[in-house]
Amino acid sequence: LDRETQDSYTFEVIVSDGIHTDTSLLIVNITDINDEYPVFQDEDFEVGIRENYPTHVIFTSVNATDKDEGVNAEITYTILDSPLINTISINSTTGDVFFLVSP
Repeated sequence: LDRETQDSYTFEVIVSDGIHTDTSLLIVNITDINDEYPVFQDEDFEVGIRENYPTHVIFTSVNATDKDEGVNAEITYTILDSPLINTISINSTTGDVFFLVSP
């Protein structure tokens, strides 16, 4: 079962004692697990900025989504090894990118 495809199923259940019957609906709700990968909106991001750009001012944002729901859909942005690691930063929640020092 894949919650991202269908999040609930409804079945009719019948009970019988050989003479009498009764029916009821059984609704099965599929709960989410963290089985989907976050995906960036664009494969690559490219932005041009002018020299002496001010610090702590957002110059671009990256965006990704995750098809899971609730806490399983929460994503965190991080800049990995980069020669600019002490110069550039990213808001881990929003994906906003800014300079810590002027380039």
